[in-house]
Amino acid sequence: MDPLPWTDEHTRLVTDTAPEVDGADPAALARTWNVVRARMDDAPPPRRRRRRLIAAGVAAAALAVPAGLAAADGWGARTGRSAADAEDLRLGGPGEHLDPAGADYAEVIEEETRDIRFPTAAARRIALDSHVEDARRGGGAEPGTTSVSTGAIRGWTAIFAVCAWSNTWKRAIDAGDTALRDEAAAVLVTARTWPAITDLDPRQATSMATMDVYDADTGVTTTEVHADPTQYYYLREVTRAVAAGDVDALAASLAAHANCLGPALMPDFPQALPSDGPGR
Repeated sequence: MDPLPWTDEHTRLVTDTAPEVDGADPAALARTWNVVRARMDDAPPPRRRRRRLIAAGVAAAALAVPAGLAAADGWGARTGRSAADAEDLRLGGPGEHLDPAGADYAEVIEEETRDIRFPTAAARRIALDSHVEDARRGGGAEPGTTSVSTGAIRGWTAIFAVCAWSNTWKRAIDAGDTALRDEAAAVLVTARTWPAITDLDPRQATSMATMDVYDADTGVTTTEVHADPTQYYYLREVTRAVAAGDVDALAASLAAHANCLGPALMPDFPQALPSDGPGR
C-alpha cells in the first residue's frame, strides 16, 4: 500500500499540538553541554592532523549551541576525558582531552606546561599563543567540536622550548657569551629526557623497515629498506650537535624535523627553519 501524502492539514495538526518551548538560557545550555561532554566517551573520537601529531576530535553533540557560547562561564577547556583505547592513545597522545573552545583554554595549557623551561618569558608566550591561534585556525572555536590531549600540547611546547634554547645557544656563540652558551647547551643536551618528551617517545630510537613498492609502469614490485625513526629520535641528533658545537648540524636537524614557528621564535637562527617556511 502506498503511503498517504503529507498535506497542509497534517502540518496544521502537528503545529497545533506541538508544545511551546521558551528560548534557551545560555547558562543552562552551558551546563547541558558540560553534562553531554562528560558522557561523550562511548566511542573513540575521530581525529585530525595538526603539525606532526594527531589531535583527537570529539563527536558533535545533537544540540544547538548559540554563537558565542564557548565564552560562557560554564564552558571550560577541561573535559575529564582521556584516550578511549590504545589506538586513540597512540594517535592523540596521553593525558586529558582539552576542548580548545573553552574560555580558559589559554590558562589551562599554561598550567599544563609550567615545568617546561624556556630561556625567556617572551619565548614561552610565543609558544603558548601559537596553540590558541592554531586552534582557531583549525576550527576549534565551536564548543564540543574538537579536542587535543595535554600530552600533545606538552610535546609541541617542549619542541618549541628546544627551538628557543637553540636560538639562545646560537646567539650566545655569535656574541661570544660563553656563560649563556654553556647554559643553553646544558638545557639542550638533556631535552630528550624531559617528561613532556618521554611521555610520547620514551625510546627515541630508529630501526630499519622494509616496504614493498609497486611500479605501475613496469609491473614490478621491489622491496625497499628505509630508516624508521620514532617521533623524537632527532633529539639525539640535537644532543650530538650541541655537544660538538656544530651549529650547521643543529640547524639541519631542526629544519628537517622540528616546527620552530618562524622568526618570532628564531630571530637569531633562521637557518634552523624549514627552507620553505617563513623567515628563510
